[in-house]
Formats: sequence, C-alpha cells, structure tokens
Amino acid sequence: HGPWAFDKESVRDAHQLHLNVERIRVPEVVFQPSLAGLDQAGLVEIASGILTQRLAHSPHQPQVLRDIFLTGGNTLFRGFEERLRDELVAVLPAGAPLGVRRAQNPVADAWRGAARWAAGDGAKRAFVSRAEWLEKGGDYIKEHDLGNAYAS
Repeated sequence: HGPWAFDKESVRDAHQLHLNVERIRVPEVVFQPSLAGLDQAGLVEIASGILTQRLAHSPHQPQVLRDIFLTGGNTLFRGFEERLRDELVAVLPAGAPLGVRRAQNPVADAWRGAARWAAGDGAKRAFVSRAEWLEKGGDYIKEHDLGNAYAS
C-alpha cells in the first residue's frame, strides 16, 4: 500500500516497509486497547484501580505511589513515562505522592528481577504445591493480597 501500486517484481518495493498510523497506534494500544479491538482496560485504568481501590486501606499505599517502577520494552516508547505520570496525576487524589521511574535496562530487568525472586523464599510461598494442585486442580492460582481469591 502507499502512493503507488505494489510491484512484487520490484527490488525497491520488496525492501520497503510503509508505516502509516501504526507508528502511533502500536504504543497507544497500551493506553487504549480498544484501538486493537480489545474490550479491556488500559494501563492507566488498571493502575489507578490498584492504587486507589485495592490499596486504599493498605499502609503501603503511599510507598507504592512514591515508587511506580516501569520495566519492559514497551516502556522505551518515547514519552511513555511522562504520559503515565501525567495520566495518573489526573486520576489520583489531589496531592497524592507520586513517583514514576523506569528500569535502567527495561528489556532485561524484568527477567532479572523475576529470576532473583524465583530463587528466593517469595517464590516458594507463591508457587502452588503438589498438595494444593491435587486438591484444587490445574486452574488454581495462589491467592495474594491484591485480590485473586480462588473460587471453585
């Protein structure tokens, strides 16, 4: 597609990639999944729900608000950190302490953090034991404080 017809025999056409709105829409899908036809909440809606509802009565809420940690390759999109901060400020209570920072190596740091966690005691408490699996089945996910209570 583009200003001229695609010629499959043309070396020029075979080595070109034409981008239109995709450059903008791909990163935007994180904030507005409906652009990709998904009926799901965007990042800000999910984050604000966790920060203002699930953590509303937690003594850790101010700590969490002060250190929103971004990791993953999609956080490298230009303006991602600033946009997330600006949109969270708009939905959080006025004056709420908010800090947003990005990992030094967003592509690999998530893996490194997960590997460190998996090697520690936290993982042992989070993993489903054989006895739990036998009792509750393969669909069981261990409950945690952010609310994934198991219902059989």
